Amino acid sequence: MADFPSFEEISHQAEQLEELQDMLSDPDDVSSSRVCEFIKNSFLINDLRTLAEELVDLFVIRPDKESYIIRIIKKLIKKSKSVSELSNLKHAILNIFYPKHASSRPVAILRSMLDAKIFKSTEIIDVVLEQTLDYIDFLMFAPEIFSCSKDMFEQFKKEFSKQINQVYNIDALFEDDFSFLKECYKYKSVPNSPQFCIMKDDIDLFQSCYASKNEFNINKKLVWSPFGFFNGKCFDKKSNEVSLISYAANFGSIKIFKFLYLNMSKEELIRKKNTILMHCATVGNNPEIIHILEHANLPFNKAIKTAIYFRREELYEWFTTVKLGRKKVEKPDFIMKTAISCIRSNNMKFLSYVLDYSKSLERDKQYQCLRYAVQYNRMFMTRFLVSHALNEFKKLKIIPQNDQPSLLCYAVMQNDIDMVKFVISFDSKNKNHPPNVQGKKYPRAFDIAVKHDPSKKGTLCKFLKKHKCYQTDNMVAPIDNAGCIIM
Repeated sequence: MADFPSFEEISHQAEQLEELQDMLSDPDDVSSSRVCEFIKNSFLINDLRTLAEELVDLFVIRPDKESYIIRIIKKLIKKSKSVSELSNLKHAILNIFYPKHASSRPVAILRSMLDAKIFKSTEIIDVVLEQTLDYIDFLMFAPEIFSCSKDMFEQFKKEFSKQINQVYNIDALFEDDFSFLKECYKYKSVPNSPQFCIMKDDIDLFQSCYASKNEFNINKKLVWSPFGFFNGKCFDKKSNEVSLISYAANFGSIKIFKFLYLNMSKEELIRKKNTILMHCATVGNNPEIIHILEHANLPFNKAIKTAIYFRREELYEWFTTVKLGRKKVEKPDFIMKTAISCIRSNNMKFLSYVLDYSKSLERDKQYQCLRYAVQYNRMFMTRFLVSHALNEFKKLKIIPQNDQPSLLCYAVMQNDIDMVKFVISFDSKNKNHPPNVQGKKYPRAFDIAVKHDPSKKGTLCKFLKKHKCYQTDNMVAPIDNAGCIIM
């Protein structure tokens, strides 16, 4: 096993990361200069990957602070001591926008970075093309590229057409999909649109534009845009729509929320008891809206995950201690689910709470946490969990379950050489662990790598060959055409 940082060292780094997350979670009280100074004096200045994740995650948590994020990135770039350090920081930031990640970041911030001249258009296209594996990925990035520059978009489309394996008329296939996405994209800035009124919480404008019209319907649905600020977890996946009141709750727009709530029928409110209102209110983080929904007895259990994802610390404590109670919070299943939510949402502070609260995780739970950290490509959390396990059990014993792929397969799926190297360093014995599943043919970790690199000449394939991860017929994971594990 490789030499790992001591538990004391990794714990100190975790504390610094938690402190940064605290500062970024409340940017109204912390200047961008102070944040940059803190970063410069912490381990993060040498861990650009973790730093980039935190800065881009802030855009998800506080989209209204886009200019604040841009200022921090600009100051960090200005403080770069060399061309190499500058290049590494910029590449680390761009690489965060990998659409296959379970917690994919909105690509809307790319345009802001281009406008702020943080990146050149060619730099964005190069990195985006690296991560664009199929047509769905292409659709995710296309409207953003188009909004930046038509010439940039034409170049992006041309380069993508060269690298895809399928042979089809991309212009004909793309036309209808792109029209819909452009329509979604424009609504986040159209004056007097419902989205505009709600984001500004301008009740007078909202009423004058909509309530005065005969066709106004309080149950009107808005089209959800993957390029706007609205959290994709909070919409109707069947119709790509969200209600006005949910949208208002999502932005914490209390004036418009009250207007919609008071004019909603009791039948409609009852129907919404099992929908996403409390999720949206948790995102909006407006205590008054939360109180109204609590009084209406709307369910809150699933909103706990939302509180973790958006780092709503006060709401999380209220949901768990006041609403759930200590007995339920101490149950192993709840602790495990909370830990997994922390890993998925890259919330180091809450994960530390969970690990301290639970005293220790059993070995099988330890493996599950590691699996999720690798699966969601959380490098710092993976290092932290390995060190935590070494400190707790004195040695690290990986126990893969028979129906699950090895950790290496999850690392290879991310096409991340750094994660693959780290996993190999502590889990080399299980690099080709075959699940005991009858009647299913699963490819090996090396086969997953080939999906990303058909020539087998890339860095990842060469590394796996060097470590003999291709010399056995053991089968480890079902994958789709994009090289992603099918769960």
